[in-house]
Amino acid sequence: MGGYASNSKYALIGGMRTVAQMISYEAPMAFSLLGVVMITGSMNIGDIVKMQGELPWFVFLQPIAFAIYIICATAETNRTPFDLVEDESEIVAGPFTEYSGMRWALFFMAEYANLLSVSIIATTLFLGGWQGPILPAPVWFWGKVFVMVFLFMWFRWTFPRTRVDQLLEFSWKVLLPLALINLFLTGVGVYSLKEFFASF
Repeated sequence: MGGYASNSKYALIGGMRTVAQMISYEAPMAFSLLGVVMITGSMNIGDIVKMQGELPWFVFLQPIAFAIYIICATAETNRTPFDLVEDESEIVAGPFTEYSGMRWALFFMAEYANLLSVSIIATTLFLGGWQGPILPAPVWFWGKVFVMVFLFMWFRWTFPRTRVDQLLEFSWKVLLPLALINLFLTGVGVYSLKEFFASF
């Protein structure tokens, strides 16, 4: 909407690329999180964290889902190598082309808030949430969150930007089938374990 409202063809093209990117990466991200829900049998955050106290952290039980989530979260937050929203070499500065000052700052403040929120979700669903030995729960929780934020920042310093066609193909042809296979294998594993324990 910011790209459309600025009445610039470059900003509009950037806005459309943003929409294509976000829709493409939200599907595999949702499927990657469903594996955690299948294991716990609950969508309650407290239950998911509690289950990670009884079982290993879900990053160890669902490594493929965690990798898919990290890749999709990087794309959703417009971090390199998926920062096609602001692709200066092709479309000036994307949907932000006509904005400056505080309006420009609000766009990027929202981007960093999004980065923090995906890190909080990763910590809660895959890294045991606030659980850990000795130290208080808030220290463990925020420590894990800032490790995730550092990981996303590290991606920005390390990888080159991809092309838009490579970005979309990678989502639909690689990540989505991989997420569905992981979901199928998780379902088979959960069903098999239930049958195994029911036999005793």
